[in-house]
Amino acid sequence: MRRIFTFLIFVIFNVTLFAQNLVSNPSFESYKRRPAAMLDEGLEFTRAVPGWVSPNRASTDFITPRFRSSKVQLVEPHDGKNMVGAVVQGAHWAEYLSIKLREPLEIGKKYYVEFWINAPQSYNKNVTGTPLFNDHFGLLFDKRLYFTNTKIITAKPQIIAPPETRLQANLWQKINGSFTADQTATHIYIGQFLDTNNPTNIIEAYYFLDDIFVEKIDKEAEKFEPSKTYQIKGTVASIVMENIYFETDKYKLLPESFTELNKLVKIMKENPSMTINIKGHTDSDGGTDHNQTLSENRANSVHDYLVDQGIDKVRLSHEGHGASQAVADNSTSQGKQKNRRVEFVTKSQDTIGQGIILTDLAYGFSQNIKNNAIKLAKIGKDERSWNCNKIAQQPFKMSRETQQQMNTLGEFKPLVARNFILSKTNLSQVVQIQTSALHPEHQMFILELLGEWYQQGFRYIGLEKIEKINSISELGYPTFENGEPFQQPIFGEIIRQGQLAGFQFFSLSPTKDELEKAKTILQKQKFNIGNQSKDEAAINWAGAMNINRILKKDKNAKVLLLTNDIIENKDSHPSTIAFWLKKYSQINLLSIGQSNIYSPCPEPQNPILKRIKISKPTVLQKRNIILVPYEREQKQTFQTHDIEVFHPRNTFPNNRPQYLSKTGIRRPHQLNIDKYKMSYPCLVLAYKKGEDVNKAIPIDVIELADNQDVTPLILPNGDYEIVLRDKTKRKKMEAKIR
Repeated sequence: MRRIFTFLIFVIFNVTLFAQNLVSNPSFESYKRRPAAMLDEGLEFTRAVPGWVSPNRASTDFITPRFRSSKVQLVEPHDGKNMVGAVVQGAHWAEYLSIKLREPLEIGKKYYVEFWINAPQSYNKNVTGTPLFNDHFGLLFDKRLYFTNTKIITAKPQIIAPPETRLQANLWQKINGSFTADQTATHIYIGQFLDTNNPTNIIEAYYFLDDIFVEKIDKEAEKFEPSKTYQIKGTVASIVMENIYFETDKYKLLPESFTELNKLVKIMKENPSMTINIKGHTDSDGGTDHNQTLSENRANSVHDYLVDQGIDKVRLSHEGHGASQAVADNSTSQGKQKNRRVEFVTKSQDTIGQGIILTDLAYGFSQNIKNNAIKLAKIGKDERSWNCNKIAQQPFKMSRETQQQMNTLGEFKPLVARNFILSKTNLSQVVQIQTSALHPEHQMFILELLGEWYQQGFRYIGLEKIEKINSISELGYPTFENGEPFQQPIFGEIIRQGQLAGFQFFSLSPTKDELEKAKTILQKQKFNIGNQSKDEAAINWAGAMNINRILKKDKNAKVLLLTNDIIENKDSHPSTIAFWLKKYSQINLLSIGQSNIYSPCPEPQNPILKRIKISKPTVLQKRNIILVPYEREQKQTFQTHDIEVFHPRNTFPNNRPQYLSKTGIRRPHQLNIDKYKMSYPCLVLAYKKGEDVNKAIPIDVIELADNQDVTPLILPNGDYEIVLRDKTKRKKMEAKIR
């Protein structure tokens, strides 16, 4: 019971923000009045919006869905339903908005600030154009100010738009920056301020404002190298060992080097396809020929040590470069020490255990993986990012049975999939459910049901193509060692939450030895495998045997199987997990498929799906018949499985699929990465605190295209380490979600 309680506590409670916004009512969603037209006096604005004031007599506008005006063309607010409008008409008239901060600024503390700005296409029937911002337009921190006229305020704001930035019509732009407080300011003011040295430098325009944000930076993101040992340079992984020592001007390895080299030995033994080129380097002391020979001999010494530790010579090569490839200044002792190094370069595709190399391969930038839909899904790029011209597709083949289903579709009653599935699994001992790396919503549906399945008595989860499964119980979380299918964050969360709830994981896929044994047994039995390959039949046989071993130990055990394909025993598929399980254990497996009613790539889509109208995961049933897709092979048409869950067309609130946060367990959390001085595109990876970010599967991953991109992370409550990665650097910070 304790495990169940822990699991439920984890999933039920959640909420909050990454940072404390010092601005109340930042997007003007709270109001006292909703004016229907432009305001005539600054006090009207102050009376309408709680907290906000017009600091002079100018009539700042509060724009809500009730607002109507023939003078200005409206745009959609940046967030929510409301925004503010302000006008600058030269030095004689300027509108502002102001609010008292939740707490005064602290002198010497650093603050991050941002606000969003837009402009109408025209104002007073004049086209607004695209005026340039100036260095006196922005956000000012000061004490409480109030002016009894409507003139422009003389001041220099601390936060301004970058030079050459234009105010563009119908385009929300973010103005942001950081500064260190030099006074205990209590208020902020946003608008055009007067430059006394250049009084004509004024942006005359009408503009909209929304989402004002001020945050004290208690702890900045730190520059982060996931591993001191591994680095990526283009497509080549270089391994720099910092603790390899030789006597001065000699090439015999000192014992202090063995600890570091033994790490490399361990990784190479775990990854037998890895090959290493050893490169020796020296500082500039000594002649060119001497340094060249010394570097070659040092590389050879390392080569011999690795061979002595059991690494095959054919996997190693070595060379020396003398002082020709310095990485630091040879005029200092510190620089010389850095240049006296041994470097290892590998082009191996088998990079398990290499920290930084693995994260780069698993979570690439979209411009580099634009033709790989599964990799795009891993970084939060859903079906809107798919390039159907580059994705292999098999056109859907209409069968007579499918046509009959289409003709009678109206007779099927929609049932809530969650309730229907739980009613069936409660009566089943072994359940096989489909999950696809291409469709995280399938995995999310499974994740939602894990706690319920545990309460129904399920204790085992079988996974296909999983590697080093023991590491899950040892670490308590999924890693790159578990194999590529589990790098999808939601799939990783199934493993994480399953482990937390108390499930035991086992492998459905056989080892090489088990596969050969299965082939031999099937051959001796002279089993007719139909149109299957020997390997496919043997894999299914071995998978069923892995389940059977569990059932022999505990005849009442209940088992979940998560697989990519769900096909039960039919004439054209005689060898399936379901077939062998029935043959050896007399258990009828319950098989559950999952389909999306919408696909951006239409060719392979079942035409029935286009006619289904649903808003949540659904099962369709008439009398005792459940709507399940048919397949056709060699003139045989067969029903592939017992139940089909149909998923609705995705919607994208906050630019993320709705299914990620529909239960309330996960919620959107906006991270302002501009304050960390990252370039774009930028990957944002959220890891559960305490897990090794060198090898753990992140809870969520997003890619931000530019500083206007407000795509949020979708996270449950907890403590996290957030890793930011652009093309040249990495930074990380801690974040609490409550």
